[in-house]
Amino acid sequence: MKKSNALVQGLGTLALVSGLFAANQALANTAGGATIHNYATLTYGGGGSIKAAVNVGVQTVAAAPVVVKSTADQTVPSYGSANYTFTVASTSNGSDSFALALLAADVNTAGAPGVSFLLNGNPVSTLVLGGSVTSQPSGAGVIYIPAGSEANLSVNSVIKVGSNLYTIAAVTPGTPASTNTSTGVHTPEVASSLTLTPVGAAPAITAGSVVAGVQIGQQVTLTQHVVASAPVTVSSAATHTVSFTATSAATDLTGSAVVYSSASSGTNTITTVIVANTTLSKFVRNVTRLAGNSAATGAVVCNGAATYYAAGVVSKPTEVLEYCLKASVATGQPLLTAANLQDDVPAYTAYVAGTTTLNGSAVTEATPGTLPLSGSGLLVKSPGAVTAGDILPGETATVIFQVTVQ
Repeated sequence: MKKSNALVQGLGTLALVSGLFAANQALANTAGGATIHNYATLTYGGGGSIKAAVNVGVQTVAAAPVVVKSTADQTVPSYGSANYTFTVASTSNGSDSFALALLAADVNTAGAPGVSFLLNGNPVSTLVLGGSVTSQPSGAGVIYIPAGSEANLSVNSVIKVGSNLYTIAAVTPGTPASTNTSTGVHTPEVASSLTLTPVGAAPAITAGSVVAGVQIGQQVTLTQHVVASAPVTVSSAATHTVSFTATSAATDLTGSAVVYSSASSGTNTITTVIVANTTLSKFVRNVTRLAGNSAATGAVVCNGAATYYAAGVVSKPTEVLEYCLKASVATGQPLLTAANLQDDVPAYTAYVAGTTTLNGSAVTEATPGTLPLSGSGLLVKSPGAVTAGDILPGETATVIFQVTVQ
């Protein structure tokens, strides 16, 4: 019985561990997608011979990917969102897909977080990673893998070869070994080849620097998009500790699915801290000439009386403009403390002394004739608050002041 040339070559080079990239002896050293071709020859008297051949396909052996969290924990407002990124690299001998699922531990929250997984900005529920094992020593800038094992290893994909990263510049599919039993012609395998460009400080691939038996795996950046909930108890923050699982579609050597959990090591668990949902809005009106407000939009009422506008107000020199600023905390949110409001007198205007009010009450000017909000700002509070800087949930601190157009 005769083994295919490709298989003989692959087995013969596994012992070569010289060069920059040594074979991974811990991994099954035949790539998923490879074809094991075997043919036999019967010769007989008179110079005759016949051949018989059979193929066996090599399956992917599932292995947990290597996942590294690349962003720190974040703090966002209630119902705000945060993105957490992870690099995920295949360690399998062939292409494998992983079903993604959320794990979350919630403390003091009104509900579970909303979570989606994004790859290149697009939502995904399954992560597909290409992988293979080199079948012969490398050439200049090129590595070789069994024909058929290049599934999902496409141009512009990033792969890990050993501990180094490369971008695939070209993929040249090979052909598995074959035998024509009618003519008796045997065709050896032509390996698939990947032309690689180093990423960062990765060394260039040279002839023989990558031996046979080196696992290569696609690496991608996975984004976990988290939308936070709100605290149940408004006096304290809420947290979501979120992680995820990735369950392989292939199985390991025992026939079991491989499940990776980012929470298993503790290093990839992330926490989103939720703080008060606070808004700041600014409006204006022309006090001198009501026609200056005729085309304005976004009308609101400040302090239960005058109407102010979000846009469209016009003015002429010498006319007085009145600004209204609103700082609010939504109902059901934590108390906001140390609320400091800063604003400056707009260009082409002059502050009208003594016109600043907080919730309808006059504000003392630290420097007479100077806007109290300018410089380091003013500690504000909502009507029901006692301490300066406190804004109670469901309340609004309202500041009004006037300027004259120059």
